[in-house]
Amino acid sequence: MSRIVFLLLSGALLMAAAGCGSNRRQWEITVENKSSSPCSFFITLAGNSGEKVDDVAQGKPIALIAGVQPTVVETVRIVCGSDEQTLTPNVGLPIGKRYAVVVAVDGIAQGSLSDR
Repeated sequence: MSRIVFLLLSGALLMAAAGCGSNRRQWEITVENKSSSPCSFFITLAGNSGEKVDDVAQGKPIALIAGVQPTVVETVRIVCGSDEQTLTPNVGLPIGKRYAVVVAVDGIAQGSLSDR
């Protein structure tokens, strides 16, 4: 009987531990605006899928989109007021990685790939 209880408890602990890192089993794209003008972000991924967000004010990063299948970030279009920039990273986005788009105080946009 104690062996069955031990196996049940062990199984429950393993399942709980497996769920702890579940957010690492996906990729993520974040946007951040450090400039004083609101910005809109348009992200195009492989297969012509994508996401957009309008009027992002100055502040902390925003998680725009996440996925569980690897993809490619093809283009990022940023519009801040009348200024428009297009990044063409064509970077692979595997599981466990984050692609961050940041508009600096001077209005220049930059993308980077990092661990989540």
